[in-house]
Amino acid sequence: EPVVGGWKPMVADLNDMGIPAGLTEYPGYGEDTLLTMPDEEHSPMFQLIDGLKNVVEANGGLVLTDTPAIGLISEDGTVTGVVAQPVGQDSFEIHAKAVILATGGFSSNKALVSEYLPYAAEARCAGLGSNTGDALDWIDVVDVKTISMDADLSSFYAFNPSTGYYAEFPFLPIHFIDLEGNLITEDTQYNTGAMKTFLSVGKEPFYTVVSAEDIANGIGSQEAYDHMVLAGTAECFDSIAELAEKCELPKLADTLRPWV
Repeated sequence: EPVVGGWKPMVADLNDMGIPAGLTEYPGYGEDTLLTMPDEEHSPMFQLIDGLKNVVEANGGLVLTDTPAIGLISEDGTVTGVVAQPVGQDSFEIHAKAVILATGGFSSNKALVSEYLPYAAEARCAGLGSNTGDALDWIDVVDVKTISMDADLSSFYAFNPSTGYYAEFPFLPIHFIDLEGNLITEDTQYNTGAMKTFLSVGKEPFYTVVSAEDIANGIGSQEAYDHMVLAGTAECFDSIAELAEKCELPKLADTLRPWV
């Protein structure tokens, strides 16, 4: 299936490397785009992986699959390589001038989430199951300091376990509103806004509100909002008063007054 995302900054670089990637408009979503590759019968993502692999090998590099790293090699506090272990084989060392750790986050490791993001322990993880933070166990061989350990906050959604529902609303900014119509937070990132909401109201349901003016100013696209309304995942109102009455939010008019 098409790979949807912010590919625009990448495509020129990919083309410079000889990878024939392109962009096309995503139907019904305005200017949102998807990555396209020449072979329509195969996933663009796997074609992209194959293309990058070819670039690495053409420049003298070696790509090892099924060969996870299991630790770092260090000399006098400087990382000089990694220890790798192919599946079903003995481990071996790879020495290098530089090592880049690109192992993903730790949102799927409950122990690490409890240690670094205890407030997210009951939230729904929306990250990859492979994001288990393995490399965090390796860095004790060198004198390093971890920073931005809350970056994985974006991998969680507030979640209501009684209904099994979590909101996924990608066009911003959004006003997060509690069940009485009070503002919980106004955030330009849905994931972090949802987590702030979770920290404030726990597992209680909440509302997200975006104005027609925000949409007109380029926050998302009108087509995308129309799509969500037609799909029943969002509802459109002609006025704040109508919204407040329908959703029984008595304080909403006062809450949203600064943005009207």
